[in-house]
Amino acid sequence: MIEHLDSIQLTDDEMPVPARLSSSRPILSPTSPAEPECLAGFCDRWWIDNRPGKNVAIHYWIFDSPKDADLAAVKGRRYISARSIYIDGKWESVYQPETELEGMFGDKTFSWQNNILFVKSNVLVLVSEPGQQVELETIRSIARKIEAKLDAVLKKDS
Repeated sequence: MIEHLDSIQLTDDEMPVPARLSSSRPILSPTSPAEPECLAGFCDRWWIDNRPGKNVAIHYWIFDSPKDADLAAVKGRRYISARSIYIDGKWESVYQPETELEGMFGDKTFSWQNNILFVKSNVLVLVSEPGQQVELETIRSIARKIEAKLDAVLKKDS
């Protein structure tokens, strides 16, 4: 299980594209104040190609267990974005289960436009791009880097 955010957060050297960290801040669980509470949460904002218009936010949350991370993803999707879509007679989160193999990450993946929300072990990660200025493949490459860091830490701890 992952215990420390600094072991999974991307650094300047690890970003798959030229990027500059513009801000970092602690965040609460996407389900807050309801359960499950995260042990730690952080949001890093990056300027891709050193351009403020090409902004990517990476949210990391660590939970007590994989079950809590999964529950936070399922319950928290509707709080991550206020947007919803009508599916089978009811309103659902725009973050829907990923159906394309190249878009799947971790143990469970939800996506919406150029945004990826995924669970890996006891960690929930959101790679989001608010302005539709960053290509989906760039977002996926960032998610792949994070997943590789998660895999490395999990492998080392096993």
